[in-house]
Amino acid sequence: MAVIARVGSADTSDDLIVWGRLTDLDSERIRSKVDQGPGRDVTLDLREVEEVTEDGCLVLKGLAYYLRSWGRTLTVLHMPESFGTRSFETTALLEDPAITFIGSADADSVSGVHEQDVKVD
Repeated sequence: MAVIARVGSADTSDDLIVWGRLTDLDSERIRSKVDQGPGRDVTLDLREVEEVTEDGCLVLKGLAYYLRSWGRTLTVLHMPESFGTRSFETTALLEDPAITFIGSADADSVSGVHEQDVKVD
C-alpha cells in the first residue's frame, strides 16, 4: 500500500503525492482524496514512488476516466525510465490519451511541491 498525501489543503488543492508501492489496494483511497478536493484537475506526483504495479496502472487509468467523466484531467509526474514506473511502459499506460504524463527528475520545478506543503492524513 502506498502513502497518499495532499499537497496543500483539501479546500484549495487536488494535487496528490504518492510514496511507496501503488497497487489496486490504493484505488479507493486515491478516489476518496480526489473526491474530497475542490473539484479541479488533478496532478498526481509519482516521482518518489517505489513501484507502480500493473494493477496500480489500472488504478491510474480508472482514475483518469473517472475524472474525464466530470470534465477534469489527470496529469502524472514521473521519473522517466525509473524502476518504480517501468510498468507504465509494459502496460502501454504512457500511450493512454486520458492521462498527461510529465517526466521530470527535478522535484520542485514541475509541481512546486515543498515539504511544508504536504499534508499526510
